[in-house]
Amino acid sequence: MHFVVNAQRNIHSPNLNKFVGTWTYNKDGKEFEITLYVATVKIPNQNVTVDAIEGFHVYKLNGNNVDVSKGRPNPSFHGNVEDRTDPNTILFSFFDELKQKSADGIMTFIPGNPDKVTWHLRNPDGLKIRTNGQAKFDTAFTVPDHITLDRKK
Repeated sequence: MHFVVNAQRNIHSPNLNKFVGTWTYNKDGKEFEITLYVATVKIPNQNVTVDAIEGFHVYKLNGNNVDVSKGRPNPSFHGNVEDRTDPNTILFSFFDELKQKSADGIMTFIPGNPDKVTWHLRNPDGLKIRTNGQAKFDTAFTVPDHITLDRKK
């Protein structure tokens, strides 16, 4: 008799839990809120799952919804902690719902403060086409791209 065992392996990241929760920014009529949670993600075509952090966001301008991913089927935030280099930093991808484009991001705890993080977005590396000196690629984001977020209690 012959048995095939497909053991699944999970790559656990113990530093993710400190990022879980709702993070907010509110200044000059701009309100940004992102709720993060730990998810187990299956790696395609492999018997491996990894812990990752995912989330949904709401961005309001003067009280009006501008860019919202909450209530949609796919999270707008996907990331993981840089365990080997900095357990207080998440590298992530973010999807700008309004502009229908992705961003690369970094979220880092402010030293000595477990309830404040910096949030930075940037355009992914790649080819940007210019016509007559003008970029066809929109380099801006709908949501704030360089802010400090506070943990909502």
